[in-house]
Amino acid sequence: MLLSYVTLSDSHAFPTAALALVEQTLTSHYPPLPENLSHCLGILRRISQIISSVPSSMQLQAVCAVDNSLCRWVADKQNVMLVSEYADLVSTVLV
Repeated sequence: MLLSYVTLSDSHAFPTAALALVEQTLTSHYPPLPENLSHCLGILRRISQIISSVPSSMQLQAVCAVDNSLCRWVADKQNVMLVSEYADLVSTVLV
């Protein structure tokens, strides 16, 4: 998975292209086909891990890089997630 190679640190260039691809993928996959839901949730969990592990100087830039897709998934206007999946998403993304 592409995200396993994303490293955000002050000593590395910001991975704009990689996060733009993630943003586009997550945005275009909402609402997801049932067979893609678990994959999308996995990507969202990884994005949350990346954001929480970056230096504070880069957190805003990282969030802004994927903000449209995060907003779309957290809003879940189509109610595609189970309550437990939604709770997991909100707890990992917003914490």
